[in-house]
Amino acid sequence: MLTLKDLADRFGLDFRGDADTFITGIGTLADAQPGQLAFLANSKYNAQLANTRASVVVLSEADADACPCACLVSGNPYTSCHRRD
Repeated sequence: MLTLKDLADRFGLDFRGDADTFITGIGTLADAQPGQLAFLANSKYNAQLANTRASVVVLSEADADACPCACLVSGNPYTSCHRRD
């Protein structure tokens, strides 16, 4: 299992929230469950952020203050969590 801090360190992102938040899977903003990571890259989905059940959301600095859970702050949320070797 990975934590919020693990992902922030791996991808060089800032984070907000409990560094020890566990991430066990991935989901969409609308369908994610606790323990899952979701992302917000398109403003068309901003309304879903308020009600997400995700434990962590990858999003832009502009959306971070509206996030109801822990978040990874990125300049490009869509591509930020792709593996970099």
